Amino acid sequence: EADEAVSLGGGAAVAWGDSLVLCVGGVHKDIFLEALRKAAPDYLTHPAEWYRFNDLVLAYNTRTQQWQNVVRTPYTARAGASLVVAYPCVFCINGELKPGVRTPGITRLQIE
Repeated sequence: EADEAVSLGGGAAVAWGDSLVLCVGGVHKDIFLEALRKAAPDYLTHPAEWYRFNDLVLAYNTRTQQWQNVVRTPYTARAGASLVVAYPCVFCINGELKPGVRTPGITRLQIE
């Protein structure tokens, strides 16, 4: 949703240029906290989309203290991924697609 808060818990961040921080992934806060509060026996059985991991690539400008959406992509909707910068690209490496299911995938993002 356009006005929905984004959680970056479990996400990854990397410095970009001299004033930006790129952020990807992270769990959906409400779904994750509910699982911590009340263990459900079927919690790990849902398809990856059910967990609603963050699929926005966000940039935080440290000078203006403003956030902006860079791109929306399901390929960075992961938790526990790593980011590597190789200008003009950022590589999102591995991470969980859903709790307990890791991907060996690497996604290349060209940031302009």
